[in-house]
Amino acid sequence: MSKLSRLETAEDLEQAFEEWNVQIFRYVYARVGKQEVAEDLTQETFLKAWKKRTLFNPEKSALRTWFFTIAINTMRDYFRGEKHRKTVELEDSIVDETDIEGEHSSKEGVELVFDFVRQLPQRDQELLTLRYVDGLIIREIGDILKMEYNATKVAIHRAVKKQIGRAHV
Repeated sequence: MSKLSRLETAEDLEQAFEEWNVQIFRYVYARVGKQEVAEDLTQETFLKAWKKRTLFNPEKSALRTWFFTIAINTMRDYFRGEKHRKTVELEDSIVDETDIEGEHSSKEGVELVFDFVRQLPQRDQELLTLRYVDGLIIREIGDILKMEYNATKVAIHRAVKKQIGRAHV
């Protein structure tokens, strides 16, 4: 867990970038499917955080939670501007760099999973990506998505159950 709790100096921003850049990029990439767009949106997330740093309230949330909230809102703006979502192939380079495939999975399997996730409703994409791609705990996901703990837990369970049902059709 990070000891960074405020964003007051350029050094704080640099530390936040070093600690969370890959995780936020991976989350964004899983949602948008284009490396260049994910890089731009990740960079925009950090720029917005810096510009709005005076609005951060450590009594309301952890700094990492605040960064993920900014990333989600940045993606929502992007999707509104796009007016549609496209399913694209996962590039080999990002799979290798982020080590999401694990020992027993194939790149094709990872591509299939991300393609499948991108077809889900936005809320399910957010829940499942934050939980299973970024490995956030339920409480953090609830804070990011402004949901109560139990509601978050149930929503994740239902999203998984719904998708298992879809996969068997």
